[in-house]
Order: sequence, then structure tokens, then C-alpha cells
Amino acid sequence: MLHRLTEAGRILDEAIAQALSWSQGQNSCWIMTEPVEIQRVRTFQSKLSDLCDRIYDRSMILDNELINRRELTSQG
Repeated sequence: MLHRLTEAGRILDEAIAQALSWSQGQNSCWIMTEPVEIQRVRTFQSKLSDLCDRIYDRSMILDNELINRRELTSQG
């Protein structure tokens, strides 16, 4: 089962990488009914964070940088 989960994660990562081909330096998407050009991964992450802040404005706030990682550490 662990092998299947690992493989599924790899396939998902590849699909996202193909859909958002950062090597070409240009991607477009719609954010709140407006077209937006995305040039870098960091820009995408920032826009996604802003969008989540607007949509989930009443959710619990967790001020801990350790939980904002791809792989959690034992401290996180």
C-alpha cells in the first residue's frame, strides 16, 4: 500500500509540473473572474495564498512556519 501511495504522489507531482510548466516562464489562470499571468512558482504560491485568505477568512489561524512544508518534521 505504501508503494501505491508513493507512486500516486509521484504521478500527481508530474501532472502538476506538466500543467504548470514553469520552465517556459508563462502560465495563465483565472482568479476571482480575472485572467492572471503567472511567471514563477513563487508568484503562483503567493496568489494561491492570497486566494485562500479571501475564501477562508474565518478559519483558524496557525502561526507556525513548520507546518508550511512539503514534508512535515517531527516538530511540526
